[in-house]
Amino acid sequence: MEYPVVFDGKAYAAKVEKKLSNHLFDQKKKGIFVNPKLNILLIGTNEASELYVKKKMEACSRVGINCELFRVSTIQRDEKYLIKLIRHMNSDQEVNGIMVQLPLPIKYKKQTQQILDAIAPEKDVDGLGTHAEYDAATARAVLAIVSEAKKVVNLPKNPKVLVIGGKGYVGRATVKAFEKAGYDVTGVDKRAEVLRSKISTKLTTSAHILVSATGVPFLIRNRNVAPHGVVIDVGSPKGDVEFEGASKRADFITPVPGGVGPVTVISLLQNVVDAAVKQHELFLEKKEL
Repeated sequence: MEYPVVFDGKAYAAKVEKKLSNHLFDQKKKGIFVNPKLNILLIGTNEASELYVKKKMEACSRVGINCELFRVSTIQRDEKYLIKLIRHMNSDQEVNGIMVQLPLPIKYKKQTQQILDAIAPEKDVDGLGTHAEYDAATARAVLAIVSEAKKVVNLPKNPKVLVIGGKGYVGRATVKAFEKAGYDVTGVDKRAEVLRSKISTKLTTSAHILVSATGVPFLIRNRNVAPHGVVIDVGSPKGDVEFEGASKRADFITPVPGGVGPVTVISLLQNVVDAAVKQHELFLEKKEL
């Protein structure tokens, strides 16, 4: 095996996408449930968000998931309007999953969690609400990538995990998913000045699996990576990790783009299908009563 192993997120996602598409096709042939449906809210204008939403909608089309995009202008629309819109979607039995594309415009920054929590837990397929029934799509992607890393890298039986940016929406959900899976995980904030200190370097290099989800470009450098460690870069759009330097120490690393991103998209779709199956089963149970 030649190290470092550079994870190919596009190839991995393509395999999962094909399996998911085949699974949906088989289910539909059996008449088990109708087309799963995902509603995406895109609020305001953000070039990166536009691209991410486009990729999600294209993936939905390939898999066989009905996806509807709701564009909301920030002009004369406050958080009360957004919450009312989301609650209307909650009551729509044809909608299996709802997600709000982040980040929200500055106007809604303080209300972000309130808006996310308006999504019914059983339809919160992005998994960022306080009571979501599903792991966050990004967190599910990270855990899937760790499983792939274990196939090619020698990790301890109980590897230590560090999530940089573990206090943010995605980072917090990722820490929670690792905890749920039984990992020894620590989440720390994203302040660059802390990471650049000696203590912080000691902290980061003690982690067998280093996950960075800060959105601070090239924050993680060679000195922050444990020798033979696993580095998972969740940062977007440029990436948190200085790839060239980090890859000299890591045995497994994800690139940006083409690493976590494609797996996050397919993980979202897996959550949508899981939600659709569960909601259909509940519908049949009520029908039989």
